[in-house]
Amino acid sequence: IVLQVRRVIGDFGVPIAILIMVLVDYSIQETFTQKLSVPTGLSVTSPEKRGWFINPLGKNGDFPIWMMFASVIPAILVFILIFMETMITTLIISKKERMLTKGSGFHLDLLIIVGSGGVAAMFGLPWLAAATVRTVTHVNALTVMSKSVAPGDKPKIEEVKEQRVTGLVVAIMVGDTLLTDIRYKPTDSHSYLDYS
Repeated sequence: IVLQVRRVIGDFGVPIAILIMVLVDYSIQETFTQKLSVPTGLSVTSPEKRGWFINPLGKNGDFPIWMMFASVIPAILVFILIFMETMITTLIISKKERMLTKGSGFHLDLLIIVGSGGVAAMFGLPWLAAATVRTVTHVNALTVMSKSVAPGDKPKIEEVKEQRVTGLVVAIMVGDTLLTDIRYKPTDSHSYLDYS
């Protein structure tokens, strides 16, 4: 039973740590911690400054033409960074010993990520990336290891429960944070939700 507890803590260590720190912050009333400034409902951070759509030519159409061509250089660097992160994640997950079989679904996932990244850029939203740590942790949580192992031998992978339900649920829960009231959470525990 100790091994199962260790595995649960390993699989869910980050959410458990966030929950514990939020509870500690909530229970200690004498200490001030900065909270997120989140608008009620779904809206842009500063509606008086910009709307939902980001104009590629600038707010008043004053974006210089030369800067459009100069921005190709950082765009290539960002492309290389995201491409490398995605490919490294793919190599880690698709090792032969995992015996994964749903290759076409994996490529469809990548296609959806690329398409949604283009749409997100038009609205000034963050790009989706491979999220290496979360993805590898997810695959490890779905991996079934052999139970009968000789002393001194490493357990072998028997199978990986290939499914996309938990990934979809995680994405829905992350998206749900936009619609729920998250003001009570300390800034340090959710710095990735800072929309400013």
